[in-house]
Amino acid sequence: MRNNNIKPKFSRILEELEKAKKTMNADKIVSFQSRKEKDEYEKLKREAIGEKAYKLQKKQEYQAMRNLAGIELEKAGKIEEAILLYEKNVKERFDGNHPYDRLAIIYRRTMMIEDEIRTLEKAINVFENIEGQGYVLKKVESFKKRLDKAKLLRLKLINDKEQKKNCKV
Repeated sequence: MRNNNIKPKFSRILEELEKAKKTMNADKIVSFQSRKEKDEYEKLKREAIGEKAYKLQKKQEYQAMRNLAGIELEKAGKIEEAILLYEKNVKERFDGNHPYDRLAIIYRRTMMIEDEIRTLEKAINVFENIEGQGYVLKKVESFKKRLDKAKLLRLKLINDKEQKKNCKV
């Protein structure tokens, strides 16, 4: 896919892009010498893989960055900030398990059971709609088991609250 009106100095980028476009990991292969070269690369990549695929790839890159930032925030003890990043990925129906797993763990630790249940239900919905391999089915089963445990805990907490209420009367 050569474009004759592209300056010769970008031919190296075109060649590298052609090699890497099938993997959609071209950003990790190409090194840039200037901002202009990077911008031209992004334009060429958009043309090569198509607008829709380009936008999807960018979205996935942002989601992965949010997950990595969430991990670092958790390590730094900034749990509320990490929750915001993970929740953004959940809202966008991220198709990896990390934000769902981390939110379920955080919500369980903080006894925010309703949020844990909501997160696990969303995870099940997302993963059930992914066509796929055994990994996906295993994740769905794992989320369902965690959801059942969370619902049992919610019932236990409600019963304990009722018993305390009855004891006071």
